[in-house]
Amino acid sequence: MKLEQIRDVVETVTGLDLMDHRRNRQLVEARALFYFLARKNTNSSLMKIGDFLNKNHATVMNALNKWDYMYEPYLQDEILKCIELIPEVLKNSKEKNDKIKDFYENEILSLKNKHALEVYKLKEELNVYSGTLREVVGLMQKLDEKGLNELKVNRIEPFVEMRMSDKLRKII
Repeated sequence: MKLEQIRDVVETVTGLDLMDHRRNRQLVEARALFYFLARKNTNSSLMKIGDFLNKNHATVMNALNKWDYMYEPYLQDEILKCIELIPEVLKNSKEKNDKIKDFYENEILSLKNKHALEVYKLKEELNVYSGTLREVVGLMQKLDEKGLNELKVNRIEPFVEMRMSDKLRKII
């Protein structure tokens, strides 16, 4: 369970903003309830729990030391309400995490499919060029030097320029 979830539960049950800087009894008790639940339900240090509410770790430790005799006897109703709400919060959190997980799994699948399609298209294009290249090499072997120069200037260079400009247009 996360500190944010515990804060939300305590704020829902008490109807108070735990980030409020005031020190009236209701807020002090609500924060003590938060500290208690945070310590029991997370692996967070006293410093991290205190920092979460802009309090010092010593404040958290002081509240936890007084928990048994100063807070727990008077906060039984709030403790029970929080304990009842925690499974609901966790369920909602799990559903939200499942939705996020599903979203990213679908995105990954979509990217894999898109990538596979692009690879397939490139292989097809390569096959076309390979066939054309074989034909050109076969014709070039039959030509003399004058014919090779003419082929190069009139056919090959314009073809290469055309293909390169097509590739650049796709990239841009």
